[in-house]
Amino acid sequence: TGFEGRVFVQPKWGGYLLYRLWPKVTVSSDGRGPFSEEAMLAHWRVASPDNLRDPALGPEFEAIYARWPVDAVVAIGPAFPEAYRPTAQWTRVYSDALSELWIRSTEAGRSYLDRL
Repeated sequence: TGFEGRVFVQPKWGGYLLYRLWPKVTVSSDGRGPFSEEAMLAHWRVASPDNLRDPALGPEFEAIYARWPVDAVVAIGPAFPEAYRPTAQWTRVYSDALSELWIRSTEAGRSYLDRL
């Protein structure tokens, strides 16, 4: 992909991303444990299927991602609730029935978007 930076990802996929993309990419969790247990617990608390249907919780998702130094979010399923439009600091660059990739407006994120 050419992406270089820090990725917030659930443990289920973190190990694969680390295996494929390290050392240019670091992940928030790789199956051995998260870089921050607090970050993962905060995300797991809000990322239930019911909460992903409530656009009013969108700012809470953004706040969780913003608390950690990440340049991208790779999500199994939606990264933000349905019908929620994240702030301009987030750009969705990929989505399918299984996953989404969002790039954050950081130095690494903007550099990646410029190359796209």
